[in-house]
Amino acid sequence: MTCAAARSRWRSTSKTRFEKAAELDPASPNGLTGEATRSLNITCNALAKQMSEDFKAGTLDQDRMEMLIGGGIGAHAVGTALWNSSQ
Repeated sequence: MTCAAARSRWRSTSKTRFEKAAELDPASPNGLTGEATRSLNITCNALAKQMSEDFKAGTLDQDRMEMLIGGGIGAHAVGTALWNSSQ
């Protein structure tokens, strides 16, 4: 398989996984599908774990929390947790 084909396959698989992680279900009590609800739990746990590790290391300040909640650091923690949970 060429690198381009592997990238295309990975993007297709990733998109499907991440789309399912945020899928809506208006009929459910919380408005999310079962998969999205599980994903939300995984992401919350991943962010809590990272914040706990940063606190213990003495690196958790306001800037770090902002980056975890709305920045690339948090996106990495969440994306990794979701990816690993679907393996």
